[in-house]
Amino acid sequence: MSMILIFISTFNFTFSQSLEKENLLPLSLTYKTQKKLSVNELDSLIITEKIIGTESKAIHPTSNDILWIKFDIPWEKENKDKVIELNNPFVNDVALYKKTKENTYEKIGYGGDKTHNFHERSHINRRFVFPLKNTLKNTSYYLMIDNRKAIMVIPIWLWNKQEFEKNEKNENIFYILYFSFIFFIGLISLIISLITKKRLFFHYALYIWSLWIYTFTTLGFSFQYIHPNNTNITSDTRYFSVGILIMTSINFLISFLKMKKHIKCVSKILNAIQYLFIAFLILYFINRNVLYKYHIALTYFFRASYFIVISCVLIGLFQIRKKETKRVQLFIVSVFFVLLGFLTYIGIQLDIIPHYWFSINPVIIGVGLEVIVLSIAIFYILKNILQKNKILKREFEILQQELDELKQKKATRNHRTENKIINLKSKAILNSSEIFYIKSDGHYVEYFTDNKTNPEIDRNSLNEVLKILPSSSFIRIHKSFIVNIYRIKIINSTKVMLDNGVWINLSRTYKQKLKEILHQEV
Repeated sequence: MSMILIFISTFNFTFSQSLEKENLLPLSLTYKTQKKLSVNELDSLIITEKIIGTESKAIHPTSNDILWIKFDIPWEKENKDKVIELNNPFVNDVALYKKTKENTYEKIGYGGDKTHNFHERSHINRRFVFPLKNTLKNTSYYLMIDNRKAIMVIPIWLWNKQEFEKNEKNENIFYILYFSFIFFIGLISLIISLITKKRLFFHYALYIWSLWIYTFTTLGFSFQYIHPNNTNITSDTRYFSVGILIMTSINFLISFLKMKKHIKCVSKILNAIQYLFIAFLILYFINRNVLYKYHIALTYFFRASYFIVISCVLIGLFQIRKKETKRVQLFIVSVFFVLLGFLTYIGIQLDIIPHYWFSINPVIIGVGLEVIVLSIAIFYILKNILQKNKILKREFEILQQELDELKQKKATRNHRTENKIINLKSKAILNSSEIFYIKSDGHYVEYFTDNKTNPEIDRNSLNEVLKILPSSSFIRIHKSFIVNIYRIKIINSTKVMLDNGVWINLSRTYKQKLKEILHQEV
């Protein structure tokens, strides 16, 4: 609960800073070229009206165009230095140019250019940030953005430099708490899985950690901290993290919604998608250049996978809505927050939603709320498991007590157990009281006794054997086993241990019959 309060208070702390930034796109024009030009060549084409500018927007579809965003800043003496923030770490190449006194343009900042490493950026930051000095006059700028063959989302903000640095400090505090919280939830879930030996908690831990890696990469921290001098690391890590995230989310969904139990066909389809992503990751490690070569095809592969997974989840939710009502409801609420975050983010980029409503990316907030809701669901499931285990423990303590009482009665002189001589088809003769248990093996059964090392083997079925055994002494506890009640030493929820130390599985189907016999005999 304390982590949730910190999460909310930190967001409120940074929220006030969002009023200090200004959306640069409505103040600019965008020009597109299909080949790289020098900034002076581009400016000449614009002056001669050979290239016509269009209204700038934040979202651009896949194309081979290089974007040039032109804007003017009317600097005055009282103005403080400013900062331009391009909040997309996945741009291949970006550069900022300023108009000089000679009416030419000079590069004053860059990032993503493969001829320069991370530490040579204009500003050392996970995003592309360009400090602007006050020129004391109206100054024109060009921002070149190259992200060809990919969907481009380019939110561009203009900040007062002091306010940007203040907001940056607050955001870093938020993200430290944010990633610590998500990592902690994954760690707790992993510990619970080791204690309870339940796969659901293990799958949730993997999903949470893959989500941690994906958001860490998406925000550009992988570029800043993991491998700063590799210009491809962010994109490379992104492909890898998306593949891992999809596989872990599929495993978690199958476990959380109990798809193997309720809807096996949907579970098989999701598993098939997992195998495709395993093949993708193998290719990723073998030859990444192939991925770059078929970048567009890879993008459509991911989109198709998303569509299939979402379709399977919707079908699954509809199929099990009555059988697993609470799980379905909590899952829908968690997905709602993520979806709302994405829609809000798109609304901000399209200027439908005021940008000053959110200092932190709303998608990140949505993911954080998703983790909180799913964690509540997971710990609710854990609570039910612990309560059920407590009831089962008490139940089997009673059964164990009744078993001990039954054995004690057998030991008294006034209580005689039913004994019977068993004639096998193999001509062997057994005393029923000497039999520990009987195991089925195809068309044969094996009799395990206390006076022989190897079992007696006879051609028969357990159903027929049960008819000739004393009903007061023998009971079937599994499809493959019959045991002598008086040879049982320990009973737990899933197994029984015999006097000779052999553990035998106790099937849920035959558990009730064992209870009834013990109650009756006692």
